Amino acid sequence: MPDLKTAAFRHAAHYLQVLDRLNDAFIQDGGNQADVLAQFDAELGNARLAQHWLFQASQTLSAEDIEADHFNHAIADLCNAYPDAAAYLLNAHLPPEERLRWVEQALSASQKLGNDRTSQAHLGNLGLAYSQQGELHQALSCFEQALALAENLGDEAHQSAWLGDLGNIHAALGEHRQAIQYQEKALALAKKSGHLRAEGHAAGNLGVSYAALGQHLSAQRWYQQYLEIARQTGDRRDEGLSLLNLGFTAFDLVQLDLAREYLQQSLEIAQDLGNDDLQSLALGGLADIAIDQQEYEQAGGLLQEALESCRCAGDVMTELRILGSLGNLHNASEKHAQAFLYYQQQAELAEKIGSAPHLCHAQINQVSLLRKEGRSEEALSLAETAFALSRQIESLADEAFLNWQVGLIYENLGQIKKALAHLQSAVEYEIENNHPDAQKDLAHLNRLKGRVQAS
Repeated sequence: MPDLKTAAFRHAAHYLQVLDRLNDAFIQDGGNQADVLAQFDAELGNARLAQHWLFQASQTLSAEDIEADHFNHAIADLCNAYPDAAAYLLNAHLPPEERLRWVEQALSASQKLGNDRTSQAHLGNLGLAYSQQGELHQALSCFEQALALAENLGDEAHQSAWLGDLGNIHAALGEHRQAIQYQEKALALAKKSGHLRAEGHAAGNLGVSYAALGQHLSAQRWYQQYLEIARQTGDRRDEGLSLLNLGFTAFDLVQLDLAREYLQQSLEIAQDLGNDDLQSLALGGLADIAIDQQEYEQAGGLLQEALESCRCAGDVMTELRILGSLGNLHNASEKHAQAFLYYQQQAELAEKIGSAPHLCHAQINQVSLLRKEGRSEEALSLAETAFALSRQIESLADEAFLNWQVGLIYENLGQIKKALAHLQSAVEYEIENNHPDAQKDLAHLNRLKGRVQAS
C-alpha cells in the first residue's frame, strides 16, 4: 500500500490527465464547449486539491533537492504542468485571481527546474491575467520577461505571441503607434514560422490600434483577415473576437444593420463557449446600437447584464467600456446626473489602472455633458486636460470630437472666431476620414460662416 505522499502524487497525476483531456475536448469540439465546462466544474474540486498539494510539496524543495531525487523532480514537474494542461479552460472559466495563483505557483516550480521554455509560457499567462485585471504595468513586465526567454530559446512562434501581447498593453495605455510596431513584428514572425493562428491574432490586434486611431476602414480590413484565419483554423474564440471587432467597426461607420449582425453572431459564439468576457463585450455593442436607435429600455437591460458578467469574470478592461456605454445611455435619455456618475466611475477606474484611452473617452463625454448643461467654464477647463490626453495617445478622432464640442461652447458664448477655428478643425478631420456626421457638421459650419459674413 502506497504511503500518503505517493498516494497524493498519484491523485495529482490522475487529475492532470483529466484536465488535459477536457482541455483538448474544449479546443477541438466546436459544438459542445458548455458540456466540457460542466465536466470541468465537476472535476474542479479534486483538481484544486491536487494542484494545492503539488505546490505545497514543491515549495519545500530546493533546486538541489529536485536535481538529486527523481521523485522530487516528478513533483516539481507535475506542479509546473498543471496550468498548461488546463490553459483554455482556466482562461474561459476561472476568475483572474485564481488563474494568477495557479500560474504563479507553476512558475516557481518551473524556475526551480531551470525550464526556460515553460517559464516563458507561465510569464505570458501571468501577463494575460494581470492585463484582464487592469494591472497593465505588471502585465508589461511579464510579457517583456517572456519575450526575452523566447528570444534566447529561438522560439519564433512564442516571440510572435509575446510581441502581440506587448502591443496590446501599449494599446491599452494609449500608445498606439508603438503598439502597431509590436504587432507588425508579431505578424512578420508569425508568417515566417508558419503559425497561422498567431498571424490571425496579429491581424486582429492591428485592427484594434487602427480603429483607436480613427482609421476604421483599415481596421475593418485587418479584422476581416482575422475572421478568415479564425474560420480556417476552426478557432471559435478567435472567430467570436473577430466578429465582435467587425461589429464595433461597422457601428463606428454607422452600418448599424451590419454591426448588429456581426455582434449577434459573436454573442452566440460567446454563449456556446461560456466565455463571459466575449459575452459582455457583445452585449455592450448591441446596447450601443440600441442607444443610437433610442431603444433605451432594451439598452439598459443589455448593459446591466454585461456589467454583471464582466464583474463576475473580474474583467476590468471590459468593465471600463460598459461604464462608458452606461454613461452614454443616460446622456442620450437626458438623465444627465446619472450619466455624469457613470463617466466619473469610468474616469476613476481608468486613472487607477493607467488606461489613457478610457480616461480620455470619459473626459470628452463629460465635456459634452457639461456643454449640454450650460456649464461652459467647467467644460472648457476639462477640455484642456482632455485635449492633452488625446494628443498623448495620438487619437485624432477624440481630438476632433473635442474640437466640435469646444466649438459649440464658444458659439454659444458668442465667441465666433474661436468657435469657427475649432469647428473647422473638426470638420476637416471628419471629411478626410469619411465620418458619418461630416456633411451635417459641414452644413452647420457653413451656416455659422454665413451668419458672420451677413453681419
